[in-house]
Amino acid sequence: MMIFRCAHCGFRTSELIEGHSCPICGAPLFVEDLEGMEGIDLGQGDTPLVEFLSGLWLKLEYLNPTGSFKDRGSSLAISYARMIGKTTVVEDSSGNAGMSVAAYAANVGMRAKIYVPADSPRGKLALLRLFGAETVKAGDRDDARKAAADDKTGYYVGHITNPFFIAGMEEIVREIVDGLGGAPEYIVTPVASGTLLLGIWRGLRRLGMKSKLVAVQACGFVSLDGAPTKVLSCSRRSRLADAIRLGDPPRKGQMIDALLESDGYIYVVDDDVIIGALRDLWSRGIVAEPTSAASYAVAKAMYSKGARNIVALITGSGLKYIDTLSELLY
Repeated sequence: MMIFRCAHCGFRTSELIEGHSCPICGAPLFVEDLEGMEGIDLGQGDTPLVEFLSGLWLKLEYLNPTGSFKDRGSSLAISYARMIGKTTVVEDSSGNAGMSVAAYAANVGMRAKIYVPADSPRGKLALLRLFGAETVKAGDRDDARKAAADDKTGYYVGHITNPFFIAGMEEIVREIVDGLGGAPEYIVTPVASGTLLLGIWRGLRRLGMKSKLVAVQACGFVSLDGAPTKVLSCSRRSRLADAIRLGDPPRKGQMIDALLESDGYIYVVDDDVIIGALRDLWSRGIVAEPTSAASYAVAKAMYSKGARNIVALITGSGLKYIDTLSELLY
């Protein structure tokens, strides 16, 4: 039986509901007990776990069907929207979530309307349109989120608050544990809305295991004040790490809880560090996007200081940025 639960006030219900927030206290909900619910299958999941350096592994989430980890969540979120009778979905995205939602919606004959920041990469916008999505430019990342949430022409799937996106991420932990024979010491992941971080945290809890969670945030967009913070480099506001440029995540408190419980922390990076990491990854055949390179940059810095048994999440494909990257790297 599907259960929606609020971790803040304890509200629980097995009724099918449309919103993502608790009707009692307004906190974002989690969803549990998905047995019997089938996600849309485009081949997502079971991505490779590659040992890049001795004791440092990369989880290649960019090899999901639309080129990012978001496919794991879209599979369930679009399936649920269809279950409750929706025919049009609305999303806000810097690119990856929008493409994923558009693709999974298209697969079951649903329409998708995606609000994007005005400076979204051209490659991502082109792919959105190829999936048949309607795209609307709306200022910065936070403007896009507010505009999408206010749009009443369709059902707001909103990966930033949608509990099905988090549920979809939990399987990553099982794949990592199976690949390594246990939980790693550290799991490093880029963080904006917290979908991936919270999914990994809950997946570890479900297995009764623990890893130190390291949340990578972009210079100028550090939102998790209250959690321990380290700075790798922060000389100027990031432009490259578009997927983690979110100023006010609704699940902020939940993310800070996850970091504190895991003895984890935030690491801050800027574009200079990201460019160096991109060169390193691409020279070794890892087709990472800038945000993914931020994750690797932090993992490599930790490695250079003696840390081992690290898994870094390579969350999205750099092929969506090919015009930008060809200028930056050559």
